[in-house]
Amino acid sequence: ISNLFDSSPSVRPLARVALVHKDSFRRRFRTGNKFEKEVVELVKRSAAEASEGLANALVVARAAVLGDARLARFLDNTILYNDKPIAAVATVFQQQSGGRQQRELAVTYPNLQKDLSSLGVSLILIADGPGIQDTSERALQLLIDGVRFPMTVSQAESGMLVEAMQ
Repeated sequence: ISNLFDSSPSVRPLARVALVHKDSFRRRFRTGNKFEKEVVELVKRSAAEASEGLANALVVARAAVLGDARLARFLDNTILYNDKPIAAVATVFQQQSGGRQQRELAVTYPNLQKDLSSLGVSLILIADGPGIQDTSERALQLLIDGVRFPMTVSQAESGMLVEAMQ
């Protein structure tokens, strides 16, 4: 970086800094899209596994089936049994931990669970990323106390997601 501030800086280091900065915005979306695709497949596999032994299979539907756009904007999927919503799946991948991110975990998702509970639906929250690991203990405790089924991707893969659907 010190070379950038010479009296006659080369264009190459300046271009490199500009490209890295420009790519940082795209990197967030590439990471998020990969995470979302993995979780969608995980939800489908888990629903199929949780359906074993049931009279009817669990169905993974869009969040819009709840009929409440305000709730659906936070949700990825709804799990149906006999055409009745029993659970809603939300995912959050946080790259960093800050005030907005902690408020989301400590307030937004517990409030979402309260709203879903009034419909007889449990919230399954799959939360992961470096920002989750850096979240304050207080915010995590509020999340755990307020959301019926919070879990990381690795916990979901290890069977917690199947258990939450049963």
